[in-house]
Amino acid sequence: MSISPAAGKLLATGTGGGFGFGVVVVVGVVVVAVVPVVLAPVVDVPVGDKRTLSAVLGVLEALPADLLAQVEGVSAHTQDTVTMQLRDGVRVDWGSAHETPLKIAVLKALRASPAAAGATVIDVSAPRLPITK
Repeated sequence: MSISPAAGKLLATGTGGGFGFGVVVVVGVVVVAVVPVVLAPVVDVPVGDKRTLSAVLGVLEALPADLLAQVEGVSAHTQDTVTMQLRDGVRVDWGSAHETPLKIAVLKALRASPAAAGATVIDVSAPRLPITK
């Protein structure tokens, strides 16, 4: 396994109902991840910000396996600014971890909708009023 060395990066991986992590603790030193890096979403949050990390991990943990497999990376500057980058290039503005089950349902519906085809940004931060661009 190899990753770009960057302190504070977290690799979150979902496998068979379980969840594993690899953390770049010090530049070039990695705690072993459960699956190959190509399948692991890279999580980028401020080092030491437990609330933001908790929000991001809560969202990732709640994602169904099929949706989690589409996530290339997740970033957040605060607990209310979670953003996912999907493997096909679509950015998903998630917002907070609040109403995650509803956000999942809305995201899945929009991804399946011909009306949202070609969208490069899907904003489900207000799931009752989603936006596609």
